[in-house]
Amino acid sequence: MTSVELLRALSIFAEPPEAEHARLAELLDLGDGIDGSAYAELFVFQLPPYASIYVGPEGWMGGEARERIAGFWRAVGRTPPAEPDHLSVLLGLYAALSEEHGQATGPSAALAAEAGRALLHEHLAPWVFAYLDHAEELAVGGYKRWAELLRETLAQAAGRVGQPAVLPAHLRAASELPDPREEGGQAFLKALLAPVRSGIMLTRAALGTMARELDLGLRAGERRFALEGLLGQDAPATLAALAALAAREELAHKRREGLQGESARFLARRAGHTARLLSELGRYSGSEMGSVIPESPRGRPPEKLDYVLESSLYVSDLDAAEAFYRSVLGLTLHSKLKGRHVFFRCGNQMVLLFNPEATADPDLISRGLGAHGAHGPGHLAFGVGEDEIDSWRTHLQNHGVEIEHEVEWGGERGRSLYFRDPDGNSLEVATPGLWGLDT
Repeated sequence: MTSVELLRALSIFAEPPEAEHARLAELLDLGDGIDGSAYAELFVFQLPPYASIYVGPEGWMGGEARERIAGFWRAVGRTPPAEPDHLSVLLGLYAALSEEHGQATGPSAALAAEAGRALLHEHLAPWVFAYLDHAEELAVGGYKRWAELLRETLAQAAGRVGQPAVLPAHLRAASELPDPREEGGQAFLKALLAPVRSGIMLTRAALGTMARELDLGLRAGERRFALEGLLGQDAPATLAALAALAAREELAHKRREGLQGESARFLARRAGHTARLLSELGRYSGSEMGSVIPESPRGRPPEKLDYVLESSLYVSDLDAAEAFYRSVLGLTLHSKLKGRHVFFRCGNQMVLLFNPEATADPDLISRGLGAHGAHGPGHLAFGVGEDEIDSWRTHLQNHGVEIEHEVEWGGERGRSLYFRDPDGNSLEVATPGLWGLDT
């Protein structure tokens, strides 16, 4: 198997497992454990495989880092995929550019080689080696060997092209971890969870280890929520533990200098700054700490809640639900994990469809996540303009969807159409005037 073929084969394992994964796992001698449970633990709960999380200043999917990566796709003459920063598609693109370099001659070969170097130096190397080191530590079964093999393959590629002369734009654009005594605790916590700013990849597993070692309770939910919970219980001890973690990350970055050059030195400086700042904050007394670290979750909310980010429904047939919500309702697929969930974008909000048999597992709590699930029909309403109700009625009927009920609310409150998804959940399209909201 050539290096390009190996890279293509390894790239698919960052995607939810399908039948092809088992065949390739055997071919690559990855061993057992390439399944939905192991995939979810590594790629959903611990280390989502999106570059923007690790090189974006926001520390989450999307943002300016994803736009920068999408721009690279266009620069090399390709249409960016829906998730241009996903590890699997970035590896596939690198394999394609490497293949073009091997087949081309003259100026075309030089252009393909330069494009491959730029992809590796700008959009992969700044995060993927640290990512794979963490993946190797956290993964179970075949995914542990996958992380090791992919790291070896990319290290060989980095050795062939040499180290970059210029620091990647992702790193140049990101400011370091702010001092909460100057910029406030909320800005501090937000940046702490952005690896390009803090120099550390703070996983749920690391927070769980911290909670056990400090004998603190670990709150279920997102990492920031869990971190705030630990700080609220014992801020000095939590900050000291975080400082020790940052110091270990600093050493790990320094060990990668041979692969990443200035990028590794940059991230080592970031992690070192984080370790020193956390150590200094950890020496504050409890009363002094309250002025620089956000109040315990039992205190007042830091800001007013002004919109719903996620709405969830539970379904037993994810394939049928995916087809309905994409083809009939026209929602944009965000991501999915076979047997567990399908996630959609709806404007600036998310619609999450879960299989309750998979999400009600009590073991999720030990991973820092909330176990949840419900049986029986739920309800969700989508907002449409007053002049769109009739079009939606026709559209639904053309797709064989029965209009279960139609309500004229009177006055400026508008109308609602009620119908069901394939699992029996009650859905509604309604005008925002129903609740006196802006249209």
